[in-house]
Amino acid sequence: MAELRKLISWRIEQLNEQDRQRINDWLDQQNNIQNSLTNIALHMINRFGETDVMSYDVQRALFKDLEVTEPNESAMPSDATKENTEHVQILDSLTSTTIKNNKKSEEKPDIIDNMEIGDF
Repeated sequence: MAELRKLISWRIEQLNEQDRQRINDWLDQQNNIQNSLTNIALHMINRFGETDVMSYDVQRALFKDLEVTEPNESAMPSDATKENTEHVQILDSLTSTTIKNNKKSEEKPDIIDNMEIGDF
């Protein structure tokens, strides 16, 4: 077991300016950044387990959610909806290449096919 972390840092200066601004705007709206980030991490752990959130299965499930869930226009600006569509297109492009080049990914059970709407 790895040593328990006492502190983590997040180098957002390495992100593009648009993402950095969006993250800073979101952080400005949080009453307690530590609690907000902890809450997000625990939700991801509860849903996907202790796996890399950038893994194919997790990313596919997250983007699949965007396809079935209509965003609340008052809660999500229209440019965010456009960006989510662009992310889905990027994921589709990446996953088609991954599937062709990685037979192991085809052998993994598809978590989307095993989930029902009430599982979230």
